[in-house]
Amino acid sequence: MINYLEREDLDLKKYDDCIQQSIQFNVFGFSWYLNTICDQWGAYILNDYDAVMPVPWRKKVCVKYVYPPFSS
Repeated sequence: MINYLEREDLDLKKYDDCIQQSIQFNVFGFSWYLNTICDQWGAYILNDYDAVMPVPWRKKVCVKYVYPPFSS
């Protein structure tokens, strides 16, 4: 099952471990990078962190929208 979790609700150890073990490993997916570059972000999580997909977002005039983080 795929769930969306906000940054505050993530298990960051499991999240970063999943990024580290990915065959598409990229520094831009780590929580410390996203915390530095993005004001708000969450992630889609498959099962118990079998796969993750970070989702940086902003809010403008009560509308949330997803954007590519700077330098990624």
